[in-house]
Amino acid sequence: MLRNEGYLNAIEFKTIREELGLTQSELMRLMNIKNYRTIQRWEKGENVISKQACDTITNLLNEAAKHINKNLDAILERYKRFEFADFVLILYPNDVYQNAAVRKAYCRFIAEGKKAHLIRFNEEDYKSYLELQNLSDSEKNREEWALYTWRKQR
Repeated sequence: MLRNEGYLNAIEFKTIREELGLTQSELMRLMNIKNYRTIQRWEKGENVISKQACDTITNLLNEAAKHINKNLDAILERYKRFEFADFVLILYPNDVYQNAAVRKAYCRFIAEGKKAHLIRFNEEDYKSYLELQNLSDSEKNREEWALYTWRKQR
């Protein structure tokens, strides 16, 4: 294993990325990294993780924690009506902080035995759904799209 310039080792770095709910390619975009393999090499311990990369990912985690503390109760309250029915929480591609709160709520719902599911928002698919149903964008329609899409994928 290589000695790191930064203060995170490969396992710590990968764990933080996964805790944030980011794919390697999403993190690559957030960090403005050009080569997809860079993150793969960091997480395998093949390359040294720069101090800048360590700072960036720990800052993302700290900001996500603030967002979780601020928004978790609102998410839990919004979905508490689903006692026995399936419901789907939406993860948006570029909203790291909100996604962290959504994932935390999801874990809480699962622990409570609720039928919660996660889906990544796909704008193209969503727009097609709206056109097919002759609907306009709304929070309610996004929730219905998410459940429809989740059921279709099962």
